[in-house]
Amino acid sequence: MPMPSMVDRVVVSNIHDEVIHPNAIKAFVAEFISTLIFVFVEQGSGMAFTMLTGGAPTSPAGLVAASLAHGFGLFVAVSVGANISGGHVNPAVTFGAFVGGNITLLLGICYIIAQLLGSVVACLLLFFSTGGLVSSSSLHATPIETESLTESTSSTHLTSRTSSSIGEFSSTRNTSTKTIPITYKSKPN
Repeated sequence: MPMPSMVDRVVVSNIHDEVIHPNAIKAFVAEFISTLIFVFVEQGSGMAFTMLTGGAPTSPAGLVAASLAHGFGLFVAVSVGANISGGHVNPAVTFGAFVGGNITLLLGICYIIAQLLGSVVACLLLFFSTGGLVSSSSLHATPIETESLTESTSSTHLTSRTSSSIGEFSSTRNTSTKTIPITYKSKPN
């Protein structure tokens, strides 16, 4: 018996059965809520650990606490949507289910949109509930110089700009001979 090709497994049906049906809407809401729960618990536990330790380096106890938070968060998130939508929680899992022929293309796209919206809402909830607190990865910044600062600094004029990504800071130091960029990046734990 020959193996079915990818084209044989892609299923497309009408839009009413895929998107507007009440069971499909329940599945989208379940994916939204389960992803919201997962991201909120994961990032919230990291932020709480950072606040409790004052930004200290990660300890073995902190790693165990983070692992337990991730495990329980994922358990709850999958349990919320398991009977309704399959509990994908992650767009990669949804893509794998599509490639495996378990869901249709349109349903997979709607699941991914719901998951992305759930994660954005979770981050916004964390942002507003913590008063704009940043995640733990951006608190440990160390300077990484791109060039040596051994040149003369007769006129030290410091201009700075912030990068669009959290955890990076770039500045430029003007010297009498040339401009030397200095980049700050998060140091590995």
